[in-house]
Amino acid sequence: MVDYGLISVIPTVVVLVISLAPRRVFESLFLGGIAGCIILSKQNILQDWLNAIYSVLADSTFDRIMLVTVLFGDFVVLMKESGGISQFSYFALRDIKTQKGSLMVTWILGVLIFIDDYLNILASEPLCQQ
Repeated sequence: MVDYGLISVIPTVVVLVISLAPRRVFESLFLGGIAGCIILSKQNILQDWLNAIYSVLADSTFDRIMLVTVLFGDFVVLMKESGGISQFSYFALRDIKTQKGSLMVTWILGVLIFIDDYLNILASEPLCQQ
């Protein structure tokens, strides 16, 4: 195994700088991946990068994660469009009067809704927009 030392931090710095400054997450991850491939690959950078992408996309675990995430995202949009989320917000605003109560309900919902780190964000994000 090769020890790349401090140079191995460059892809992470690229991702953080590009995602925090202009708030462009997809582009920052794309460029961070390319930066990592440049460090790892001495020649044929494009071919090595494409092979890495292919190996990730060909993995059956990736398919399952994408399917569950997309279906759960669709469910969240369905709940938002049908008015379920706004009704929950109405209930919360009507019955929760203190900051302590709000924090307690947020904590309880975080525990109840938590299925996966990605899915928790998908479920919580529309609630925060209300």
